[in-house]
Amino acid sequence: MSIEPQKIDFKFYVVFDFLFPFKLSFHPEKDLSVGTLYKLSKEVVSVGVVEEAIEHAEREVKSPAPMAKREACDKAFLAVIKAVDEFLVARGYPEPERHADRFGYVRDLERKDPAVAKISLSDRLGARFGLSHEACFYGGRIEFAEDEIKKSKALIKLIRDLPVCDTNL
Repeated sequence: MSIEPQKIDFKFYVVFDFLFPFKLSFHPEKDLSVGTLYKLSKEVVSVGVVEEAIEHAEREVKSPAPMAKREACDKAFLAVIKAVDEFLVARGYPEPERHADRFGYVRDLERKDPAVAKISLSDRLGARFGLSHEACFYGGRIEFAEDEIKKSKALIKLIRDLPVCDTNL
């Protein structure tokens, strides 16, 4: 495992910790007041983040609290994003920095690979973006929460069932 310490602003760390409530490691010899965060290798990050985000979503969606249901939708969307990103990287694309990059790479891959086109990955990703992220999380439409968790899990399964390497490309 390759580990490289990365300094980040403390305010950013708080936001990062809120959005990604996963175990973070710190270098004990560094100044923790600025939040020294270890950046784990892609292999370690990709294994577990998707599953942990879905687990959080499944727990939070059962809460009667509206804010927990909103958070559940955002965790489900995070899981989808991470699954798409790991698939894109495995297929040779750079890790997307923005949603626009992600959609562009997915559309490019749909043109090149019939298996990706067949499941309409860009359409499904757009639906999760619009409903889980925009409507449920930002818009507070919590009536979508349970359905969005199920659809996110189904999409992750579809993505993981896609061939990582297509020799016909």
